[in-house]
Amino acid sequence: MTWQDRINLAKKKKWFSSEDRTLATSFRTCAVSERMRIKPRSNSHAYNILTSKAQRLGEMFLENVACNKIKDAQITYNQIKKLRRVRK
Repeated sequence: MTWQDRINLAKKKKWFSSEDRTLATSFRTCAVSERMRIKPRSNSHAYNILTSKAQRLGEMFLENVACNKIKDAQITYNQIKKLRRVRK
């Protein structure tokens, strides 16, 4: 299931699931990782290989999901999809 699928489901249910919140906490499974062929080994590894903009958007996306801000999550997800570069 992609993050767009998860956002669409959250729009219908009016909340993100606990699984969504858990997946959003890791750069291995967050929306930024959907853009990457090779997934970071850990969050600390992600900070070494991701651009600062990708890091910032990943953190924003996590906050949106954790706080159940579905509209903001969609906006942030769209920004992540438009990133020209994810890796440094």
